[in-house]
Amino acid sequence: MAGLPEDYTQIKTLGDLLEINYKIVGAKEQLRQNLISKMETNDIRYPEIIGFEEDVIPALDRAILACHDIMLVGQIGQAKTKIAQAISKNLLSPIPVIKGSITNDSPMDLPKDELISLLEDKDNPMSVPKFYIDSNSMDKIRDNKLDTEIEWIEGQQRYKYVLATPDISVKDLVGQIDAIKITKKGVEMYQIESYSPGQLMQAKHGLFCIDELPVLDTRKQVALLSVLQEGRFTTGSYPVIFEPKIAFFATANPIDYTHSGKIIEPLYDRLKSHIHTHYPKSLDEEMLIIIQEAKIAKSFIPIFMLRTLARIIQNARASQEINQDKGVSVRMGIHALELLVGEAERTRALSHKILAVPRPCDIFCIGQATKFELTEMDDTVINREKILRD
Repeated sequence: MAGLPEDYTQIKTLGDLLEINYKIVGAKEQLRQNLISKMETNDIRYPEIIGFEEDVIPALDRAILACHDIMLVGQIGQAKTKIAQAISKNLLSPIPVIKGSITNDSPMDLPKDELISLLEDKDNPMSVPKFYIDSNSMDKIRDNKLDTEIEWIEGQQRYKYVLATPDISVKDLVGQIDAIKITKKGVEMYQIESYSPGQLMQAKHGLFCIDELPVLDTRKQVALLSVLQEGRFTTGSYPVIFEPKIAFFATANPIDYTHSGKIIEPLYDRLKSHIHTHYPKSLDEEMLIIIQEAKIAKSFIPIFMLRTLARIIQNARASQEINQDKGVSVRMGIHALELLVGEAERTRALSHKILAVPRPCDIFCIGQATKFELTEMDDTVINREKILRD
């Protein structure tokens, strides 16, 4: 994988890293190089992503090869965040970080002069106030020198998921000056020791995914804009530059995505690739997703029961009585299968000490997994049950 020494598990200290002259590869370049490697060997690039082979996956390939930040647009339950997770897990290389760091601090983040100053216990005032590694990581290098312990962090550990909700603050994203740290350590307000990292810096060298971006208010979107525009940001009046060095993914529902003003135009423009997802197009794809994702006890699922369930979900997506702008999530089928197995256990398997086998008579139990909205009639529980039975 990109930037990964062959015997990397044997490299356990800062001295070991310097001995091999290790250079860290940026997150976007890791994605690009590892994708190229998998394409050359015809390896699976996005495990567990089903039904996107003809459109979404080629679009993802193009965007990653172009080192783009990506917007995934689709209705609920179309695997948008699962795609981001799969990419971080399979296309990011492990990197060496100082053990215990919460901001994925690699010693190689430091400029040469600053690293030498830390190793020699010298003061080296920064010409530009810039966050390279946090103060705890600096202390570890000062105390342990070349024996400073490092650990290799996988790509999925550098994946940060943030759901855009009204209670998310700018400080949650970019970090803040921590009054408690100032009091405990007796440091100056604007020294690096006073900073508590936000979500962006906790994703350093990884993949940052913000779910439902249009829900984020304008001020918070502006905080993300400088990351996309310049790869850096500042926080409030704190005179320090931060570089999270991330691959940036965002998701949006089509209704919010097309609503003017929901995403500020500069941010909309700098998310370079906009990729539209969709629901499974075939019955087989729907069945594969349901059986892959369902968390069920040991059981036997007759294929006709799985096919019946998948057909109900696909019929719901074709129904005029159901609000198709909101969509019918694949999770309805997944949760429905879990309920079918639970019903088989409740009514037969547990009392007779046999394997749970769902039957057609169990099918009406899936009503409690119904997750759609009605358009033609009042959206009540009774009306939903009627539509489901039809």
